[in-house]
Amino acid sequence: MNHPAKFVVVEPGSSNSKFLEIRVYAGEEQLGFVYLVLGDGAILLDIIHVDSRYRGRGLGSSLVEEVERLARGLKCRRVHGEVTVNDYTSTPEKRDVRAEWFRKRGYSATKQPDGDWVIEKDL
Repeated sequence: MNHPAKFVVVEPGSSNSKFLEIRVYAGEEQLGFVYLVLGDGAILLDIIHVDSRYRGRGLGSSLVEEVERLARGLKCRRVHGEVTVNDYTSTPEKRDVRAEWFRKRGYSATKQPDGDWVIEKDL
C-alpha cells in the first residue's frame, strides 16, 4: 500500500448481531470498507468497496487481509462470498475480472451457471 492506513472494525449494534464492518481510513478520510456476516465457523464477505480515487494502491488486498486476520481471531475456518453483477460490479466482464482478483489472493473461484462466481478460502 502506498500510504498509511488505519483499519477500524465497527461492532454490531446489538450483541446478537452477526454483521460487522471494517473501514479503512487515511487520516479522517474513509477510503473503503467491507461488510461481513459472521456465520458458523465462517465469514461471508458481503461487500468490499474501495473509493475509485484510491483503487490500484493495494487497499482492497489490505482489506481482504484484515478480514482474514479477523476471521482467524474469531476461530473461523473459512471466508466466502459471491461475485455478482450489482451496483459495484456493473457488467459481466467486470464480474469476471473481480473473480480473478480474488483468485490471485488465494481464493478458489467457481463460476456458476448464471455467470456469478462463488469465492472461498480456507484459513
